[in-house]
Amino acid sequence: MHRFNRSDGGLKLTKRYASGDWVRTVHFLTTTGRQLSAFFACCALVSIAHADLLIPAGGNISLNGGTSNLSCTDLVVGGTLNIDSGSLTGVRNVSIQAGGSITVTSGTLSLSGDWSNAGSFTGGTGLVSFVDLAGCATGGGTISGNTTFSNLSFVSGVGKTYQIASGSTQTVAQFLTVQGSSGLPLVLRGATPGSPAFIALLGDQSINYFGAADLTSTGKWLAPNQTNAINGAGVTRVFGDPNPPIPTLHPLVVLLLGALLAGLVSVTLRKRPVETRTP
Repeated sequence: MHRFNRSDGGLKLTKRYASGDWVRTVHFLTTTGRQLSAFFACCALVSIAHADLLIPAGGNISLNGGTSNLSCTDLVVGGTLNIDSGSLTGVRNVSIQAGGSITVTSGTLSLSGDWSNAGSFTGGTGLVSFVDLAGCATGGGTISGNTTFSNLSFVSGVGKTYQIASGSTQTVAQFLTVQGSSGLPLVLRGATPGSPAFIALLGDQSINYFGAADLTSTGKWLAPNQTNAINGAGVTRVFGDPNPPIPTLHPLVVLLLGALLAGLVSVTLRKRPVETRTP
């Protein structure tokens, strides 16, 4: 596991092995309070392989436009992570702990497994992308906590299923992409059968080869004029025609109803008693 923490000599990156600890001291930009911004090799985080990245409470990491690949390991944020305009890829699972925060100003965060948000997330104009990563969380993942994404993407060619915590709401402010493949749809479903999860799409969408169950759209209609790629129940405002035509009557039926109404008026008038006046 990688752990960022403050020390007298600067910010230390500690990677634990079975045989002991390997410690590398790097420069930091600021040391006000417990806020630390680490940088490696001129403004970019180095590629971190085969160990989880943990930013503890009080830690502050900024990519500053750089790129980092976690090579199918987890990102755990108890402090602050600023992706800015950079790119953090190869992530297996993302966990934003209580008090932790991630900001994606205009960059990209891509993962292949679980998303858990018990802290805060600021999407800016950036992208969070759920992708295929060879040998890494190939079956899909879970999504928990309420998160407002700017741009959110689910793309898979292996038929992944993502289970969204029932009762939670995932808001997409700008663009939602859901892309499965023929015969291997990408599936979004509520984690508890019979209890829906909610997606609030405020912007635009591109959806193909998509299946859903126990899912309710509270924003724009999802996958309009498409059919569910799975036999999923509990789907509301997803698939089908969002503007079904108003039923109309055949012209002959209209004529018959008109004739019937005219007949009823005529009978009513005939049965009305004749008024007589006494001189």
